[in-house]
Amino acid sequence: MDKRLHAGQAYHSVQVRTASGPRLILMFYEGGLKAAGLARKSILDGKNRDAYKYRGKLLCVLSALMSSLNVDSGRKEVESFFFIYNHLSRLARDAKVEDHDIESFDEIIRILNELRTNWKKMLEDNGIA
Repeated sequence: MDKRLHAGQAYHSVQVRTASGPRLILMFYEGGLKAAGLARKSILDGKNRDAYKYRGKLLCVLSALMSSLNVDSGRKEVESFFFIYNHLSRLARDAKVEDHDIESFDEIIRILNELRTNWKKMLEDNGIA
């Protein structure tokens, strides 16, 4: 394995293990955007196998986001985030890779980008970023 790649993976691993909860959510959004973008690109490139791989990674990120929610809190915001993450998961699962369905991934990217932008602003406004 390339030593630079291994060092990059180690650095990322330390970032994830030491990130605060709010910072970790931002990292999930960024990871979801990356996976959705790569799935979209793979579809356009005719690499369906890669598209399925990246869709799987996206679904893992969305599952982690859903798992991060305290659904027992009864807060409306939690219900809203759960609904959004569930909607994104459904879009990803139902995307027709063989039919070059990039529209689903475009929508996922649009929504995740909006979530990331607003979450990052909230972190900055609260001195967390």
